[in-house]
Amino acid sequence: MRRTATALGCLALATALPVASAAPAQAAQGTLTVGFQRFENPSGCYTASLWPMSVQNDADTRAVVYSGPDCTGEQVGVVEPGESGVFEFGTSVRID
Repeated sequence: MRRTATALGCLALATALPVASAAPAQAAQGTLTVGFQRFENPSGCYTASLWPMSVQNDADTRAVVYSGPDCTGEQVGVVEPGESGVFEFGTSVRID
């Protein structure tokens, strides 16, 4: 009986630790412009509707450009805060 209680206690602790240590996701502060679309305090993935894909990053976090939709495929570039770029093979951009 004691082993069962110890095992259940360890299982409960192992399950609770990842939840307790996970920080809530926060949006970047500023704006991200992808093509002609402007996003305030962006967070997540944005797929371009025009090519070549242009990105203006006026947020406080770097933006990573991917070759596929929904931030899949190869990473084709990075746009640091305050910078911009044009990507011939860019399809989507992630900022967190």
